Amino acid sequence: MIWRKIYIGLAGCLPLLLFSSCIDDHFTDCARLSILYYMQQSDGDGAFSDTMSELDMSFYYAGNSRLAYRRFVPEEEMPADHIYRPVLPTERFDHLAIANFTPSSLAARGKDHRDYRIFHPEGADTIDVIETDVYVARKQLSVTHKEELIKVCLAPCVGKVRLHLNYDNAPEVLSTECFVGGIGSGFICYDSLFVHDRKLTMRMRDVGTDGHNLVMYESTSFPSRDRVVAASRNGVRSEDLWQLDAITKLEDKWIRTTVKFQSPLRAGECLDIYGVVNPGGDITIDALSLDVSISVSLEWKKGDDIEIEI
Repeated sequence: MIWRKIYIGLAGCLPLLLFSSCIDDHFTDCARLSILYYMQQSDGDGAFSDTMSELDMSFYYAGNSRLAYRRFVPEEEMPADHIYRPVLPTERFDHLAIANFTPSSLAARGKDHRDYRIFHPEGADTIDVIETDVYVARKQLSVTHKEELIKVCLAPCVGKVRLHLNYDNAPEVLSTECFVGGIGSGFICYDSLFVHDRKLTMRMRDVGTDGHNLVMYESTSFPSRDRVVAASRNGVRSEDLWQLDAITKLEDKWIRTTVKFQSPLRAGECLDIYGVVNPGGDITIDALSLDVSISVSLEWKKGDDIEIEI
């Protein structure tokens, strides 16, 4: 009779055990969330990817920044509706999500979500483009037993530059390399703060021809500064925030065309620049709608400021 009572007691507790299986170390009840991730529509005619190739989601307790839940989701495991249903304690959280992060070109570190940053590793000052369009989201939320759909918007933390060149009148030009300078070196996710702690130059990628049969070079980078923070050597405040260099190679010399911008290169924006390569190798830039200054070096020598391969 005693054994029968014990069996009945355990059977009665079984549903409670099943539905209370998510208890954290503070003995807090848990609830299942429904989170919809979507990507912010950015500027540019298809310049930015609108798909996620991977998603890294983290939830930190709002009170002490302790990690409560983290999951990395590769593309093959992503739900078709982009709704994720993690089970978390009924607490307040700081949520951080990063999509399309590429370890091969960027690094990441941080003690917790407030310090977490993605950045270009130390090394050469001339770097290659960021391989994917990195998206980041942060959101404060409270987990309750109330059924609701939480929407999280992922925004790009990179900007793009596309240079379109017409070579019809420049048969003597053997090759061209293009560079973007004045870009950021990293991004602090929690503060949405871009870091400019060292001078970097990014080698643009030749992506073939555009819809008008112009040769197109493209960069994907962290943005430039959004304001001037330093004075020039002669004490006059410089208004140049970033620059683009196009170096063309002729048979016996290099020609360097430099475009300096007074307007910032921003995250989520794509700037299209058009130019005509002249027979002598210099480039005429269509600057009608740009706030720029342009200079040309007709006898440019290979130096330390840019590492060219041509």
